[in-house]
Amino acid sequence: MVDPRDAEGSTEVLICSSSCSGVCNGAIGALDWCHGSGDRDNQAVASVRDNPAQSRFELDIEGATAFANYRLTPRAVIITHTETPPALRGRGIASELVAGALTIIRRDGRKVIAGCSFVADYLRRHPEFADLVA
Repeated sequence: MVDPRDAEGSTEVLICSSSCSGVCNGAIGALDWCHGSGDRDNQAVASVRDNPAQSRFELDIEGATAFANYRLTPRAVIITHTETPPALRGRGIASELVAGALTIIRRDGRKVIAGCSFVADYLRRHPEFADLVA
């Protein structure tokens, strides 16, 4: 969910990366401030951003970058490849990346085409994004 304090039209999406037992339960929308203070710096969040110059969504974690390459069509985004650095694999980073990318795609009023198996599997497991499938 985009932090309402960010500039309008920001290409960053904030995602809770904790496994709290509060309202967010580690899900998108964690910035409903379930962690208490409402201070963005105190939130356990990761920031997914669109990097249109490289045609990819990016997620920086621990000094490394996971990314999802894409191609644009007039109405849809084709996610062609996702990659997580080896040191970050097995921790759900790719799922956070795809969730953030899909949130950006929804916000921009586009549809998505799964051009890689990870995204296709993610969409099958997350019916909350079914409305985005082209």
